[in-house]
Parts: sequence; C-alpha cells; structure tokens
Amino acid sequence: MKSSVIFAKVSRKIIFLTAFIFIGMNAFSKNYFVQNMKNDSDVTSIRQFSVFSNPSKGKINLQIELGNTSTATLTVTNIIGQTLFEKKMNEAQKLNLTIDLSDRPKGIYLLNLQQGNQSISKKIIVE
Repeated sequence: MKSSVIFAKVSRKIIFLTAFIFIGMNAFSKNYFVQNMKNDSDVTSIRQFSVFSNPSKGKINLQIELGNTSTATLTVTNIIGQTLFEKKMNEAQKLNLTIDLSDRPKGIYLLNLQQGNQSISKKIIVE
C-alpha cells in the first residue's frame, strides 16, 4: 500500500517542503526549499509552464515559454530525489515538449523548471 504526505512551511521569503512516501513498512522523505524571492521582478522569467495529461499512463505534455533572463533547466525526479530526466533550454524560447515516463514504475514524480531566481515544481502522476 502506498501513501504520501507533503508538508509546507512559509517563513519570511522562504518556503520549506517535506515530501514523504510510504510503501509498505518503508518510508522515504525529501526536503525542498525556495528562498530569497526578492520581489515580483524576480519571478517573471518563466512566462508559461503548463502540464497536461496528468495523471497519465506515462506521456506528459508540456508547454513552456521562457523569458530573456537566462538558461533554464527542466528536471524530472522520482519521490526520493533521483534525477530521471534533465534538459537545458536557451533563454527566450517557446516550446512544446513530451516526456515519456511509460517505462518507469507507477507513482508520483516531480517536474521542476528553473530559470534565474524562479523555480516552479509540479507533481506528475503515472498510473
């Protein structure tokens, strides 16, 4: 039996997240944090980040539009933090991308897009 829990704590421009997944008698956890978000101009580098077909059988479609600030990195990790996919993208790009996780076990994966001071994470469910 699988179950998962995510806890979040916000403290003066810092967000702390702890994700737990329980599989049978085993428990795994991963800590994440975002810090030093100064003002609205710091979070304008990613203009669009859409994920659809979620939950899916493994094929995840993304629509991404990046601003002019810097190179962006897209990563997919499993719930224990192992990187399964990574793609670096040039600044000022608009693209449609499909990620195929159909060869991976069913479960929860984390999709993270980071550009400049901005980082956006989304949960992906593979059924």
